[in-house]
Amino acid sequence: PLAKEFGIRSMGFIFRDGGVYEYGTDQTWKALPEVGTSLDLTAVLRTACEASDACYAMFWAESAGDLSVIAHYNTPERLAAVEAERGSAEKTFATLSRATSLSVGQGLVGRVFATKGEEFVP
Repeated sequence: PLAKEFGIRSMGFIFRDGGVYEYGTDQTWKALPEVGTSLDLTAVLRTACEASDACYAMFWAESAGDLSVIAHYNTPERLAAVEAERGSAEKTFATLSRATSLSVGQGLVGRVFATKGEEFVP
């Protein structure tokens, strides 16, 4: 529902570094784009966007059985588009997702975390 509200169409979810990287776009991907990893989460998320042509990326981490977004990145183009559409880029899909908490196994992020796998939403 929140992704649809912000026009997010395709999404990738990958378990790495003890958490789940989520990245997506308002375009339609035919396959899950490959992204690299690094220790600097902001740099990783920016690189994920650049490598996959995503407009946002988030890192979900687990604490006491719950998953939450601890880092996110929106491309400058995405921020400009959200601001043009909504009058402000303060609230984006990524920033509002930071208020979400999921149990391990719940939803796409929770399932990827639990299985240490990948998921793709075309």
